[in-house]
Amino acid sequence: MKAAEDMLLRALDGYQTIYGPDHEFVVITTGALGLLYHSHDRWEEAEGMYLSALDVSQRCSAHEGAFHLRCHLGMLFEERSMFERQYSSLSLPQRAIRTYLGQNINRRLIAWSN
Repeated sequence: MKAAEDMLLRALDGYQTIYGPDHEFVVITTGALGLLYHSHDRWEEAEGMYLSALDVSQRCSAHEGAFHLRCHLGMLFEERSMFERQYSSLSLPQRAIRTYLGQNINRRLIAWSN
């Protein structure tokens, strides 16, 4: 995960330096960072990347990318909402385990609680 994140951040920096902040490559790379964070349950960071990529896509007219970004953002909100509904029904020991082990075990804990 760390190597992929570092590579995407370097690519993003390079694209912004070469093409400027309002370019389709910036949209694609920022969206890819969002997907990476989303796949590792780093929801706040994923949301920030998706929203940033949407903002850039509107400025540079990358409409095809905007459609996919909106879909990913919608899935993120739905996933977060489902987790919050299920998390509220967890017992106190289950919540303590989740807090101790970190956010990346969300899906395993939900399966374990059912």
